[in-house]
Amino acid sequence: MDQLIETALDAGAFGAKLTGGGPGGCVLALAAGPAEAAAGGAAAAGRRCPDLDRAARQRG
Repeated sequence: MDQLIETALDAGAFGAKLTGGGPGGCVLALAAGPAEAAAGGAAAAGRRCPDLDRAARQRG
């Protein structure tokens, strides 16, 4: 999770916060630009963004 925060900040996020804990933890990041760009940073760190994945599938 710390790696995700670091990745978000390195990618230009204004800030990032860890919420939750255990296997259900989550990172929230505030960034300018398209959400897909933030998801790309998460993917590069070996993580997923389920809500963005779902939105992309719905858009087709």
